[in-house]
Amino acid sequence: MKKLFPSILFLALNYISIGQYKMNVFIIDSLGNKKTLTKGKLDSLKNYKYLIVLKNYKDTLFERLQYDFKGPLINLSTYHDSSFTNKDGRYFEYYTNGIISKEGQFIKNKKEGIWYISNINAKPFLEYEYLHNNLINQKRIDSVENISEDSPAYYRGGDSVYSHMIGRTIEYMIRNKKIRHGGYAKIRFMIDTSGKMKNIYFSKSCNFVFDELCLMVMSSIPNNWIPATHNGKKINSYREQPLGLKVKDDLLY
Repeated sequence: MKKLFPSILFLALNYISIGQYKMNVFIIDSLGNKKTLTKGKLDSLKNYKYLIVLKNYKDTLFERLQYDFKGPLINLSTYHDSSFTNKDGRYFEYYTNGIISKEGQFIKNKKEGIWYISNINAKPFLEYEYLHNNLINQKRIDSVENISEDSPAYYRGGDSVYSHMIGRTIEYMIRNKKIRHGGYAKIRFMIDTSGKMKNIYFSKSCNFVFDELCLMVMSSIPNNWIPATHNGKKINSYREQPLGLKVKDDLLY
């Protein structure tokens, strides 16, 4: 476990700009003090409690992610202002084991629309409906109701091509020592009617480093999806992708 902490810092410092977004990473210690993540000598690791990750998507969309310093994502909030003042967009919370526990959206800092509460297996069992931050309806559910699909979404060329792309990217990262530790996570994403992958989020988080590597893997896959259909018409649909990896110590250092 001790080897993981320097890797968190190493990768955070070297992935400050990742494709579609830029990041600022802070540490919150046991006393609630915020420290900017910089290179150099580290303080006592036992005093670190949280990682705060601020993502900037081309100055139009911002996300604040709070991680357990030793483990998975705790929550993710979306904003449209760089001051991170008013929540505006998707929101997620997670159990201590990294499984998603709550998901919904804010509009101008108010809860709106359908929110789901999930059990420890990431299966929704409660549905809340909000209007301007007021709860107007709630019910127990067995699952999220989706439009039945005549044909599910699939990758052009088949699952073998899709799996090969994932494996090729992971092999490249191992070969270039961008992956220093293994892990296990699950990513959910939407395939829209144009065959593009959107609304990517974790249904099972691992830790900051491994989660970011998973996002890099998924973002490397070209948008060559064939969308799902219903009654002959293209529809949006969701897919879940588990990503697990074991890395031998002799590959790391």
